Amino acid sequence: MGQPDSIFTFKKFVQTDNLKLFNKLTINRIILGNYTASFGQGVLFESSDNFSPRRTGFGFSKRAEGIHGDLTRSSQYVLYGIAMQASYENIRATLFTSRHPRDAIINGDGSFTSLIVMQPRLPLGETGEITHPLVNSLNEMTWGTNIRFSPMIGTNIGFTFFESLYDRPHIPQIINTITGGDDDLEPELHICGDDDDNCLGDDYDDYSGDAYYLNYITNSADSEVAAMDASIAKSELWNEAQSFFRARGFNFSTVINNISIQGEYGEMLKDQKLFLFGRSPSAFVLSTYAQFDNLNLLVLYRNYDLHYDNPYQRSFSNYQRFKTSILEDVYWLEDPIFSFLYSGNPQPQSEEGVFISSRYQFHRSMVTTLNWDTWNRKADNAKYYRTVASLDWRPAFNFRIKIRQKWQARGHFNIQNPSPFYSRETRIQARLRMSKYNQFEILYSNGHTTFSPRPRLTDNPLGGEMMVGNIGSPDKTIGFNISHNFDNNFSIKSGVLYIHGFLWYFEDTDFRVFNSENGAIHTWASTDMKLSSLFRVMFKISRTKDAISTRIVEGQTLYGNWTKNPQISNEEVDYRLQINYAL
Repeated sequence: MGQPDSIFTFKKFVQTDNLKLFNKLTINRIILGNYTASFGQGVLFESSDNFSPRRTGFGFSKRAEGIHGDLTRSSQYVLYGIAMQASYENIRATLFTSRHPRDAIINGDGSFTSLIVMQPRLPLGETGEITHPLVNSLNEMTWGTNIRFSPMIGTNIGFTFFESLYDRPHIPQIINTITGGDDDLEPELHICGDDDDNCLGDDYDDYSGDAYYLNYITNSADSEVAAMDASIAKSELWNEAQSFFRARGFNFSTVINNISIQGEYGEMLKDQKLFLFGRSPSAFVLSTYAQFDNLNLLVLYRNYDLHYDNPYQRSFSNYQRFKTSILEDVYWLEDPIFSFLYSGNPQPQSEEGVFISSRYQFHRSMVTTLNWDTWNRKADNAKYYRTVASLDWRPAFNFRIKIRQKWQARGHFNIQNPSPFYSRETRIQARLRMSKYNQFEILYSNGHTTFSPRPRLTDNPLGGEMMVGNIGSPDKTIGFNISHNFDNNFSIKSGVLYIHGFLWYFEDTDFRVFNSENGAIHTWASTDMKLSSLFRVMFKISRTKDAISTRIVEGQTLYGNWTKNPQISNEEVDYRLQINYAL
């Protein structure tokens, strides 16, 4: 949506499997064209465009290990070339090579600052003022190998190496290319001195990101932006190469009875000493998983260096790279499209921590789950924790009550943290399931969120009163929704909520966020009609009406009249019509 019709990714591949050359030598797979590749825990290499938080590789977050024909929707980290996987006795080897253009931010001198994943892909950004197109602006040639040794059934030891070559120098220029703003007309940093009365275009006066990069208190993860990898180099493999990224490492996995243990270590390589480790930024993941009859338990430890800027890293993380950095603030960037450096980034954030996940069915009708995580973000040494516990009780076959409790905080253990927050949330859902997949659900939510005062939210962009206490967002919500299927071709859904405070909510296929200080009534209804096996019409309408309130002592109307204690009300109505026809 919003993407030019001329910009698309056409994928094609030819694949053959299980070619036996000799008694013990088998070509497991050969792919010509577009393919995907993934090895180990995703620390070293996985070709995908998407970030998935807390992806462990278990449950619903499994990885497609090895090489496969590309049937995904990826448009950036696309591999196109040849890949082969062969096995001989207990050794398996994978070789792959690819050449494909990449979307990248090009600097004024012809180098590039960073790759970027955009949705939609806009060649000249949102404002149209970018001088060099972003789409397919960089060519990448990637090759690599994974060798896996299996000394016994259930145990694997692997080694992975890959190199990506680019036809432009990789020189991140954050101030000259990325940061700026609407009022900043010059790419460089301009700061006027106290005795310079004739200085024009001061970046502080222009509220330019050039001045606030690495200096704004709540953008405490800017050091992660400053830790972007850089490279200028040639290669004998490709005459057009002007920069590169190399990484290598080990992974292992073993199964002992009902317990599996796996891990992966990856390290960047800046020279030709392939097997000399311990000199460059690295990343490490180690996990163990135990499965019993009614209980499972996962424990995972990860540790990623700040300068481990691997574009193909997709290992476990709570947040994606560059969170809480200036790249989140579109008003401080030369073009809002540059905010995709954070919001579209598939790389994990540099962090160290322990994650524990468990599911326990202690009774035939009762199931509990636990997700407990505590970690340290290395960009600013911020301490986080996140604990989510739930109890699912089924007193009758078609009736369930679910209680979900969450505690989450940042900087809770350090009073000097510049931007702490604390969130507590309790949700009780009662769901009655009926015939024809009809259901009725009641929701009660109670929570409270606090975070530190921020000048740009409470006063003005340049600073303000900081003596105010925490800004809080309490939540008390109650409501219900119902789903009714008249037959296999026609169904309706509807719901009503009373919201007081901050709430996230799923209604039909939409994810909604509300924040009402004085209370609001939200109603919605949707229909789904399958007029034929090829034709489908869906319609949804919702309405939110805030309670009437007044916080203004007096105000002036558009006609110049003064009024005291004016009442404020707000009402929003939106609808969505979707028509699907299959050809």
